[in-house]
Amino acid sequence: MMHHLIKSIIATAFCVATCCLAPHTLPADESQQPKIEGVPTKTLPIDGQVFEIEGRTAFLIPPESVRPGQAVPWIWYAPTLPNLPSNAEEWMFRRFTRNGIAIAGIDVGESYGSPAGSRLYTLLYEHLVSKGFSSRPILLGRSRGGLMTLSWAADHPDRVGAFAGIYPVCNLASYPGLDRACGAFQLSAQELSQRLKEFNPIDRLGPLAKAGVPMFSIHGDVDTVVPLEKNSGMMRDRYVALGGQMQLIVPKGQGHNMWKGFFECEELMAFIRTHAFEFGELIFEDTFERDERQELKDEPGNGWTTSSDTTAGGHKQVDLREGSMFIETHKTANHAASVRHPFEFQNGVIELRLMLPSDTDSLNINIADPEFKDVHAGHLFSVKVSTTHITIEDLATGVMKTSIRTARQNGQLTNEQQSMLSKLKLSTAHAIAKNEWHHIVIQIHKDQAKVLIDGRQIAEFQSPGIAHPNKRLLRLLPPEAAVVDDVRIWRSVATSHRPAAVSHQTAQMKLSQPMDYQVVQRTPDNAGRVRVSGTLEDAPSREQTVILRSEICACERNNRSNQRQMVASL
Repeated sequence: MMHHLIKSIIATAFCVATCCLAPHTLPADESQQPKIEGVPTKTLPIDGQVFEIEGRTAFLIPPESVRPGQAVPWIWYAPTLPNLPSNAEEWMFRRFTRNGIAIAGIDVGESYGSPAGSRLYTLLYEHLVSKGFSSRPILLGRSRGGLMTLSWAADHPDRVGAFAGIYPVCNLASYPGLDRACGAFQLSAQELSQRLKEFNPIDRLGPLAKAGVPMFSIHGDVDTVVPLEKNSGMMRDRYVALGGQMQLIVPKGQGHNMWKGFFECEELMAFIRTHAFEFGELIFEDTFERDERQELKDEPGNGWTTSSDTTAGGHKQVDLREGSMFIETHKTANHAASVRHPFEFQNGVIELRLMLPSDTDSLNINIADPEFKDVHAGHLFSVKVSTTHITIEDLATGVMKTSIRTARQNGQLTNEQQSMLSKLKLSTAHAIAKNEWHHIVIQIHKDQAKVLIDGRQIAEFQSPGIAHPNKRLLRLLPPEAAVVDDVRIWRSVATSHRPAAVSHQTAQMKLSQPMDYQVVQRTPDNAGRVRVSGTLEDAPSREQTVILRSEICACERNNRSNQRQMVASL
């Protein structure tokens, strides 16, 4: 894909005023860049804007669309160098911008997370926030960009939405080593060694854990340049011990290279989408990383209940396996399997991952208030996701309103009522692939519901039933079968404060405890998928870090047999 040489600042709503403050000496490699008088130049993976802050080259790639009245979410990418970000980031950068997320960065040279580099980071942060960008960006550190972003984050935990890393350096002692890093800190190697805990990101995780900053990393298990066990693995162990949340993906057989799975990772995209937007207070989360005690009855756990005893004669319809919840309506059931969880909000967001096993499958995501007696079973509204359509229906003022339901059952609906019912449902054609994970977000505000799938808004519907003040129950109802994972419920608040850290049940386990694990295993065919393998018999050593997901990184890539592994420069 052709790179775009950016030679001027694009005059858009996201135009960033060029900051030409005191001159600053550039590293030798950057000073050799061709210059256009008064305007910096830089090659970016996709169209964006280039500007300067204190003589340092910075960039901004605006999103394709924004949400009116909301701060613009943004990814803070590092390292920004003459050759970075590179074409390897094009796929995910395009996904970010399509999802309404900007990308920005600033070249601070080989600062390794030193105070001098962090000061320039603060200038970029303050400049973008003053222009209407979010005050809590997502920090994305590739390789030594991890040192830069994590060091700044440790100094400003209240200014960080989340951290994500692609084989990130987290430990100065591991890379580049104290002899090489000490100059950036204006210290000798001995002095840096004595003050290492003051500057080393791996030793400064406490404030981030206390602030509830979620973390993510994808890091190969044979990385000899930035070893897993001394960087992402060590960081995860320490962060979880501090009460923080960290998701770690370990591709088997991958090192510090340009494997597409690092840069086209759906799990990374889902993490970014989850944390880039300030949904409010996280009031419920379930990753289904637990085992059932028996296989005869439904045992979903974590506050979920099911309808199997009353509608399916007690037959098992819910199964927890592979870190997901499999729901299948039994052939003898007189109603779709119903899996329920209580919550309470007026406005908020419901988020989950969904996989439909066949073309005929669908899932009804039903919002109810069992205490509301004017409607059958408390039904308020529903979002039905099938492989071909998304349907939003107001049930409270429609088919589940007691008077309307009775008239329908008796065949006594008037023409006026039938006309009214037709306006209480919106069906939008949208195809999703079977047997693949899809990220579903339902945003509820007043009388409006929006549905986003894989980061794109697909449907929006406004109706009185959606405005019911008390939403108290989530029901998941597949007429046939569906697989669900990573359910999150957010309550909107007038002023969004960071929620306290929510513990992942499995993430709190010690590695010495028996547990299932998965590693990303490359496949020899051209299916374009990263498959999951691994058993307790071939479990990694204690020094290795395990993955707590069931389907990891459905990373799309071209013919693997022709793919060359190129060592990434740090």
